[in-house]
Amino acid sequence: MRTIVFIVGMHRSGTSALAGCLVQLGYPLPQDPMLGTVHNPKGYFESNAIRHANDRALAAIGRNWSDCRPPDLSALPDKEAILCDLEQTLLAEFPQADKIALKDPRISLLLPLWLEICERQNYAAKIILMRRHPEEVAASLNRRDNMPFATGYYLWSRYTLEAERHSRGTSRLRVDSKALMQAPEATLSQVVEFLGDDSARENLAAGQLDGFVQPDLLQVPDCPDIPARQDADGIFNALDQIGQLDAPDCDRKIAQLNAYHQALAGSSHALHDLSTDLRKDLSRLQDSLKSFKDFRAKHAELGKQRDELKAQYAQTLKQCDEAITKHGTLNNRHDALTEKWETTQAAYEQTQSKLDLALLQLQACEQHIQHLSESLEDCRKNPFATLSENLSYRVLISLSKMDKILPGSTRETLKNTAKPKSPRRDSLKNRQPFGAIETLK
Repeated sequence: MRTIVFIVGMHRSGTSALAGCLVQLGYPLPQDPMLGTVHNPKGYFESNAIRHANDRALAAIGRNWSDCRPPDLSALPDKEAILCDLEQTLLAEFPQADKIALKDPRISLLLPLWLEICERQNYAAKIILMRRHPEEVAASLNRRDNMPFATGYYLWSRYTLEAERHSRGTSRLRVDSKALMQAPEATLSQVVEFLGDDSARENLAAGQLDGFVQPDLLQVPDCPDIPARQDADGIFNALDQIGQLDAPDCDRKIAQLNAYHQALAGSSHALHDLSTDLRKDLSRLQDSLKSFKDFRAKHAELGKQRDELKAQYAQTLKQCDEAITKHGTLNNRHDALTEKWETTQAAYEQTQSKLDLALLQLQACEQHIQHLSESLEDCRKNPFATLSENLSYRVLISLSKMDKILPGSTRETLKNTAKPKSPRRDSLKNRQPFGAIETLK
């Protein structure tokens, strides 16, 4: 007959380890398996699709996996739709499978629905309840999800009581997680005998499990002693005294578990309201912490920018000092160059004046040379006339020098006697070349 093995129990109770062992012994993986994480390096060996379907079923009654309140399945608004959703998801994840190892801790809260699906699909149901001390579970949840220890204890109690209560009357086995990690072959031998699976027994004997289970993966962190721990310890001890949960003398302990169940149902609502308020406060604190972290990050960034600006300011001051020093040097050089330019300008102007005077003298010399050239030309043409004019001119020069010695009438008589006869001689007198030469001297 086809069989579904339900591996139930609280999160962090070793359900993934047992499911992984059964996969090693020949049970099929789902089509969409949940991959490993840092908290479960080897994997979770559960179906993502079935996990989402279970979340939808819990959401339909206003619950989620971390809700301590009892799941009231009678409050489902459309039970048939939920059953069809779970059933179709199961068939899609394990198509035509004769044996299935179905692991998801949420099944502990929804076990009546899954047992009904087994009847509808003609599967025999076998249930394995994982045993791990609530102290270890609460500490593991605190480390993984930062969950308060009290919430971890109450959730362990809720999952454990729901799984125990709804598995009564069904073939079931309790497996200790520590025994599974420390002695996997011996523990799996009991599991295989319970399942009556010959192929799994052969695979175990063939060493298919060798090296899969690593004891160091089971970590036991510390957990504080709080009131919620005492209630969880009472449930844990009651389950241990029942043994394999089907002993004939377990009625008293089952009654005690029922009492725990009723007490937990009464307190879980108050705990839910309190935890809701605490979650709101925690959310506000987380928002404030995030804002504070953002502020610190912004403050650090501004401090970094301030340091950069201070460095730039110091560099700018240094450049300004260098520029001031350079400006002073340039001013001194400018003053020196200005003084040198003024000296050069004065020398230039003095030289220019001399050049202008020399140019005038040069022009006078050119005129005198021109006159001499014309005189020479006249001498060649009429040497005697030129000689007479030159003698008269010399007499005039001598008379001009004697102006201060001779009386005026005598000088006038001599000037008239020696007056030049030709226009050329008058021209020569007007030019006064010798005066220019005297000035040049």
